[in-house]
Amino acid sequence: MSPEAQEASQIDEQKAATNDALGRARKGDTVALNQICDESRMLAWRYLRAMGSSSAEADDIAQDVYLKVYENIASLKDNFRAWIRTLAQHGRIDYWRRRKRSVQLEDRDFVSHRDGPEAALLREERFKPLERCIKRLAEDEREVIVARFILECSAAETATELGMPLSTVNTYVHRAKQKLADCLGRVRKKGSQGHRGSQQINDADPRNSGK
Repeated sequence: MSPEAQEASQIDEQKAATNDALGRARKGDTVALNQICDESRMLAWRYLRAMGSSSAEADDIAQDVYLKVYENIASLKDNFRAWIRTLAQHGRIDYWRRRKRSVQLEDRDFVSHRDGPEAALLREERFKPLERCIKRLAEDEREVIVARFILECSAAETATELGMPLSTVNTYVHRAKQKLADCLGRVRKKGSQGHRGSQQINDADPRNSGK
């Protein structure tokens, strides 16, 4: 099986699991409801970060998405990931409207404590290299990559959601994946060089020579 086919198979399995949880949540299964709400918050956070939101902004909006899903699980649409994307987009607009209206937000402490500071920092650090590279993509490429691989929509769903021909989606995916691979390669190379430079400085410090 080709890597593309394996990837598609994994996405299909994840979607089947999500749809199963959705069905159980609509029937009152609290475990399934918590699973869907947690997944909605994670997907919204990843989408928002990839589209340029700060960590604090993404935390706030993703929490709002979590609450909307929790409160409206009975009417939740079957196209789950596309719906989460729409909620996140609307949430981002509302966030900036609230920020603009409030003169006190500039002094607000935006540090998120929902998951604890250590968990939030670890999550951000792991995502940061990919986030930087996604932000360097053209806007259309970024939208397609986020829909396909962060929200895990199929190519057909992405085409419908973004109003693009399927062939255009596939072209953007191919082009953006190459750009991301090149960008991540440069980021990793730069990181390893920085680490070696720090080690050389540390080794050259007379205080570390044992004298």
